[in-house]
Amino acid sequence: MKKNIRTLVNLFIKSFTHPFAKRNIFFTFYRIIRWQILSRIRPVLIESWVNDIKVICKKGDTGFTGNLYFGLHEYEDMIFMLHLLDKDDVFLDIGSNLGSYSLLAGGICESKTFSLEPSPSSFNRMIKNIELNNFENVTCMNIGAGNENGSFFMTDSKGPENHLVTESDDAIKVEIKRIDDIKFESNPTFIKIDTEGTEFEVIRGGLKVLDSPEMIGLLAEINGNNLRYNQKTNEMIQFLNNLGYHAYRYDYSNKELHKMNHIKTNGNTLFIKNYMKASQKVKDYKPNQLWGKDI
Repeated sequence: MKKNIRTLVNLFIKSFTHPFAKRNIFFTFYRIIRWQILSRIRPVLIESWVNDIKVICKKGDTGFTGNLYFGLHEYEDMIFMLHLLDKDDVFLDIGSNLGSYSLLAGGICESKTFSLEPSPSSFNRMIKNIELNNFENVTCMNIGAGNENGSFFMTDSKGPENHLVTESDDAIKVEIKRIDDIKFESNPTFIKIDTEGTEFEVIRGGLKVLDSPEMIGLLAEINGNNLRYNQKTNEMIQFLNNLGYHAYRYDYSNKELHKMNHIKTNGNTLFIKNYMKASQKVKDYKPNQLWGKDI
């Protein structure tokens, strides 16, 4: 009971600081309370999200349920992608989990989307979300990405925190491929990488794709998980800088990109290669609606 109360209090507190949730705080409270009640009554629910996209959720889907609470859980990152991508773009979602970013890119932006998720349990649930919405422009692959082709062991019971491990009783063996060895209909223009610490390996396996003239930028998780694999954050950042990718912060209110001198190490970081194209595309964006509000 005490844990449930603490969870509710923390969610209510976050509502006052989340850029979208605070625009209608009472509606946010309603969504939080509604989910907390319904998820205890029904094991699985189908909920409406942006532009009536349907998502299959259950209790414990951390991050995914955050979308139902706050509209866009990772607001700054998700809103940039929504403002950037359109039907002429190709989005590559590496470590797609249940498919939040793929659903937005494929369903709202109408971009050709490729989703890579090595965890069989997460992959199967993502497939159901894609099929529920009849998104024919989203291609899902039950593989991981890295610096070499082969296989590795990973957990499959930790949801969005599934990660690479050494062989053990609770690990499963999954396929891994270099981005450069995956056949795309056309080169990606934007990539999201969330692989719980192996982001640098993913990047090093995609030099040809990253160097292509179509690439605008990428979003990579930098939160310290890379240290479990002895990968240094500053080395990855320098590696990306050498490829022409530099860290930016997106000012979504004014649709402006601002170069960052210091990178946060507790979340996602946006790296832009083609600043001029990115800036023009977000300026040209026409607002969408989320629960009656422009985004």
